[in-house]
Amino acid sequence: MTKSFYDKSFVYRRTRRSAVGVKTWLAVFAVLLVVAGCSVSLAGEPGIAELPVQHDGRVKPIDTFARVLLLSVYGKRSLPDMSALDWYFEVAADKPAFRTRPIFHLRNPELVYALQLPERKKRLYTFEELSEATLKHRDYLHELYQKEYEQRSLIERQLVETYIGQLRVDEVRRSFSCLLAVFKIQNPELAAEFDLQPNQAASYYYFAQRSDVLEKVIDSIRSKEEEEWNARDLEIVQLVNALNRVRQDLSANGAAVVPARADSPTGEWRSPWALMNSPKLSNEERQTLDTWAAILEAESNGRRDSANGKVAELFETFAANRGGVAMDSRLRLETWMSRTELFYKSVAAYIAGFLVLGASWLVWPNFLRRCSLALLILGVSLHGGGLLVRMLVMGRPPVSTLYESVIFVGFIGALTGLIVELVRHDGFGLIVGNVMGAVLHFVGFSYAADGDTMGMLVAVLDSNFWLATHVVTITIGYGCALVAGLVGHVYLFRAALPGDHRKVLSALSRNMNGLNLVALFFTLFGTILGGIWADQSWGRFWGWDPKENGALLIVMWQLMLIHGRLAGYTGPRGMAAGLILNNIVVALAWFGVNLLNVGLHSYGFTDSVAMKLAAFCLLEIALASGGYFLARRRAASPA
Repeated sequence: MTKSFYDKSFVYRRTRRSAVGVKTWLAVFAVLLVVAGCSVSLAGEPGIAELPVQHDGRVKPIDTFARVLLLSVYGKRSLPDMSALDWYFEVAADKPAFRTRPIFHLRNPELVYALQLPERKKRLYTFEELSEATLKHRDYLHELYQKEYEQRSLIERQLVETYIGQLRVDEVRRSFSCLLAVFKIQNPELAAEFDLQPNQAASYYYFAQRSDVLEKVIDSIRSKEEEEWNARDLEIVQLVNALNRVRQDLSANGAAVVPARADSPTGEWRSPWALMNSPKLSNEERQTLDTWAAILEAESNGRRDSANGKVAELFETFAANRGGVAMDSRLRLETWMSRTELFYKSVAAYIAGFLVLGASWLVWPNFLRRCSLALLILGVSLHGGGLLVRMLVMGRPPVSTLYESVIFVGFIGALTGLIVELVRHDGFGLIVGNVMGAVLHFVGFSYAADGDTMGMLVAVLDSNFWLATHVVTITIGYGCALVAGLVGHVYLFRAALPGDHRKVLSALSRNMNGLNLVALFFTLFGTILGGIWADQSWGRFWGWDPKENGALLIVMWQLMLIHGRLAGYTGPRGMAAGLILNNIVVALAWFGVNLLNVGLHSYGFTDSVAMKLAAFCLLEIALASGGYFLARRRAASPA
């Protein structure tokens, strides 16, 4: 008889002591890996990568901002020969290499034709090339930008995205131009008036802080005719003209690196240019600008390490001005998380675990299945560690956005599979855990295309104990429901195969019923907790919002399956098909309500979701109906 991973004769045997030992030490190793990484990231002095910048409503390390910016134009978080942070400072310091480095990736060949750029195999173009091309078509691009998103064609949307990317990079370049030491005074007398040595480089910021001296030297030539100007007077005119050319960047706000003052009504951070006309700078503002000026000077000269001491002093000033709160802890932790990429490592562990499990069905079943279990434990540990680090960085539960909910549900699915495997010891939990973890990771990655997955929430979502418990509880229910649906798939698949599988199908039927009850428990109480939160936040427990209706539909569908099973109207095959269709109900309540763009819960990412959601629903309907009738036909046919 053909062996199966459900047949007890094919199940690996091991003593309880060795099983507990391997699993325990592996889990401890993975947890220690995450803890050690966090500890290392918080040890020592803060570096340039942790410099704070405010972007999209939150303060993040400059390393994260650089990765997001590079991803938006290049399509990756690093270049082949340099990191995103190195590239960012190359842009900020306006090095000549930045202008000639091919970093703009035009995905569509029609973009190249529309912008009249030369054809290239990889379609990578420099800042200079793209700037010239967009300048020629500036009026047309501006007209496209004014159009509504739904009214643009695909090529028009990509043109606007490319244009915006080029403007964002250019604004970063212009935001720091006031701090670049590019002005030199040769006349000894004039240089001495500004406390400079002849040919010593100085920045616009340096002269802005000495505006009284600048005004005085300008007044000295106003009463003279041009024919009466001497060498000193000519250099004054040249200096003023050069300062005015740089002053054209005054509106550049692409780098909000200066913290808001304590009395600021909005809490908005400002770019260096926003302080150039300030009559009096605070100590924190002055030190921030001095630090950035020193960093840019060091970058221009290839001496980044020389500015690290300035960074440490700056963070001490931040802590002193904010009641002893150390700003660098979360920034350094986020930098470590971005560079470690725990979620990418966990999905690699899930995929490897599934492949190793598949190989165990061919050769070395005992050894390879143990390896698959080890990889699943590693994946779950890294997955959970990534969620924990996100909680520490954001200071809230990691399930408050659509991306976070997908990643969290994937963790619940993988953890459920691990628990099932530790109970059954037959490889079925390995399939559930690795598949759920990997698939939902990839779904989450599709919602993280902009690079920064820790954006600010709408105000009503960023507070309240009941919200935290509601979203955690109901997303656990989503995960358990999807796992139950996956078991339903397996049940119908096994029921449709030839042979006597009554023992296996009986065990799967019990698993389906148990998982459905667990899913019902979490979705029901998650919905009730959501009503309590809604009552506190919006003044009503229930308002028939689309998201509320979706949660209610999940509960009603699961109750219908349970009652049908208990009353005898639904057999195991019907239960399995119903759980597969329950995946559709969950998906519509989870993603579909955002497509309606109505109600208080319409806060998710919705671009390009409709077609994917429709394809998923059609596929699940086909699998449920096809699997049900094939299993029914197999049961009715002779053995």
